[in-house]
Amino acid sequence: MKNPYYFIRRPSKKGDVWYCVFDYLPGNPKSTRILVADDPKQHDAVRWAENHYEVVLKTRRIPIFREYTDDFFTDRCVWRKRIEGHGHTFNAGYFKQHRSRLENYMWQALGQYVMSGITKKIIDDYLVGLKDKRTGEPLNHETKWKHLVGLRKIFNQAEYDEIISPERNPTINIEGFKGESLRPGIFTVEELKALFPREREELHRIWLSQMWACYFMIAAVCGTRPGETSGIYWDNWHRSLGMLMIKKALKTGGDTIGGIKTEKKGAKRIPKPITDRLTQELLMYESECMDTSDLMFRIDGKPIMSSTSCKHFKGALKRAGIKRAGRTPYSFRHSYETDILENMFDHEAQVVMGHRNEITKRYDQRSDEAFLKFASRFREKIETARPL
Repeated sequence: MKNPYYFIRRPSKKGDVWYCVFDYLPGNPKSTRILVADDPKQHDAVRWAENHYEVVLKTRRIPIFREYTDDFFTDRCVWRKRIEGHGHTFNAGYFKQHRSRLENYMWQALGQYVMSGITKKIIDDYLVGLKDKRTGEPLNHETKWKHLVGLRKIFNQAEYDEIISPERNPTINIEGFKGESLRPGIFTVEELKALFPREREELHRIWLSQMWACYFMIAAVCGTRPGETSGIYWDNWHRSLGMLMIKKALKTGGDTIGGIKTEKKGAKRIPKPITDRLTQELLMYESECMDTSDLMFRIDGKPIMSSTSCKHFKGALKRAGIKRAGRTPYSFRHSYETDILENMFDHEAQVVMGHRNEITKRYDQRSDEAFLKFASRFREKIETARPL
């Protein structure tokens, strides 16, 4: 493991002297007052550095990276508690993945550095040099970006704890990685057709049931988020207009149904034109259901959790012979947005994506029926963008 210091030699009146450069203060080398001639192999200088380093840690109380991040991305994580205290939520897999990167990569490379001594260059060199621990192959740019996201959360918390100053945050202004998109992979129209074949037997072979076929077809045709798909009620389906009205969503990390996202760009309700094919599949699914007065999709009477849908999604891709390539159920939404922008004006796409603009602000004040009738004008363009 790398020592948190190194030596340089500088001249003095008595001869060259060993100077120690500590990672916590790289711009201010400390004189050991040990002559190079008297200590040719640096034994005394190393002992001086180790003793001085321990004293510095005790007096300055600046933790090393490994110590500071010991509880990060766990239930004990102070950053997690602070963020959740502000109402932000994440699924369990989000923390698990960040924790895995921390334990398997960051601790080995950065663990012995004092927090205030980690520089932008150290972070950048770490990211550029990242290699898969199993294969030794360079990690792709998207994965490197995820490492940087995790490091930013750590150093933002260190800044909040006043361990480092804002101007000494090494994750600020790190250059992005070119040549590879950081957005989740999207599906081509050909891949979507392979996932949702018109032959009933083949459709059920891939998705295993009509329920799962409809669940993911809504995501593909309407661009719903996984939580929104799980939060659809039967009475959100307006058959006469060929529309769904998204009003609810499954809350992240639980089984509670609440409102949809309402950040600055989010609307309180989202009209979703559906295709004739999806209508037919929903009618067939409806005929199989014993109860159509509650949620459209349930397992053992409960909403479908993201972890459950993700597991089923992986199996379906394998059965359809489609490479996963980093794609998740959320990729249906990114694919939808990409395709409709080729067939719709920006303001139209904003309405069906649930992004606020002057039109959605205006129609959000009107009845569901008025809003749905307005958005139903886009059905033909959705049919073109989603010829499933």
